[in-house]
Amino acid sequence: GHIKNFTAEGPKEVYAEGIVADEPLAGETFYGGRKVILTLEAERLQEEGIKHEVTGRVKVSLTGEPRQSETNTPSYGDRILVKGRLSRPAGPGNPGDFDYAAYLARNRVFSILGARAQDTYIIGKDKGNPVVSFAYKVRGKIENLISGNLPGESANFLSAILLGLRQGMSNDLNDAFMRTGTVHLIAISGLNVGLIVFLVLLVLSVIRIPKKAGMVLTIAFLVFYAVLTNGTPSVVRATVMSIALLIGLLLERENSLSNSLGLAA
Repeated sequence: GHIKNFTAEGPKEVYAEGIVADEPLAGETFYGGRKVILTLEAERLQEEGIKHEVTGRVKVSLTGEPRQSETNTPSYGDRILVKGRLSRPAGPGNPGDFDYAAYLARNRVFSILGARAQDTYIIGKDKGNPVVSFAYKVRGKIENLISGNLPGESANFLSAILLGLRQGMSNDLNDAFMRTGTVHLIAISGLNVGLIVFLVLLVLSVIRIPKKAGMVLTIAFLVFYAVLTNGTPSVVRATVMSIALLIGLLLERENSLSNSLGLAA
């Protein structure tokens, strides 16, 4: 019943129904049009009038403007019905090129679906994990707060280093970081997570929260922050390592880098 078994090499028109499994990312097409990328946890598929119960994930690309209604912009946890063209992702065009199919496969995605935003219908709400939904709502409020109080490029830069939202940064700014070898500053990793641990512990100590309780709260906040920033590998790696170190402090054990690294692994 996996959807990859209903996916051919060439595109075919289908109706797919399922739950949006991550926060959709807005961007631009090559010709400057609107594009939204999301992952669909598929449940049903209809092709040539035949309906199938399916499982598995599909990478969905929606182009164009949605119908004139805010409710037609999908978000995490929405149940949607989308009409589009289903196919398998293509491999590299030349030897050594980026292998998009292998990249998706590592994320358990073996099918892609291209559709118009106008052919997407939201038929249910709040079907996702409530903790993840809350994290995405908090991220949205923080993003709006940043964009409402800072000029464009500054807002995009802060959103990148704080929330992991790099799609708003201009190509010129991205290239500047790459040329100077400082691109790691705009990718949330150990440096960012370490600063967050320091700031959270500092705030909790100022308001006189007991030390051990503060560490437990910091661990909980780190897990929430990892979800809020989409759980990218660099964030998860830094979060797990920080939690390993905090657990050592909670147990009042001497910090050992090799032991902490082993526990994190």
